[in-house]
Amino acid sequence: MPKAPPETIAATPSQASEKTDADSSTAKAEGWMQYNPSSSQVINALEMTSITALVAYVVHITGQTEFSVERQFADRFNIPNLKCLPAELYDDAIRYLVDQVPQSAPPPA
Repeated sequence: MPKAPPETIAATPSQASEKTDADSSTAKAEGWMQYNPSSSQVINALEMTSITALVAYVVHITGQTEFSVERQFADRFNIPNLKCLPAELYDDAIRYLVDQVPQSAPPPA
């Protein structure tokens, strides 16, 4: 089995920074949707209930599908689904969902 060639060492500091910049942009592109559940605690059951209720309210008010609202939410927070929301992002998630309701939304019946 052939071995991979060893990485070359940059001759100048500018070449090293170019390589680092290229690596970081690749890492950002590849890092999308790479959720690591061990990195932080996820939301608890009560917080999940609140998020789910707000998603349902946004669906009702805006007329979007539940799937599209949840997908936009997951894309916004770079998570695979609602259950994977890190606990430290709970407040931001609530603000995000509340901001999805149009200003001129009629009061719920």
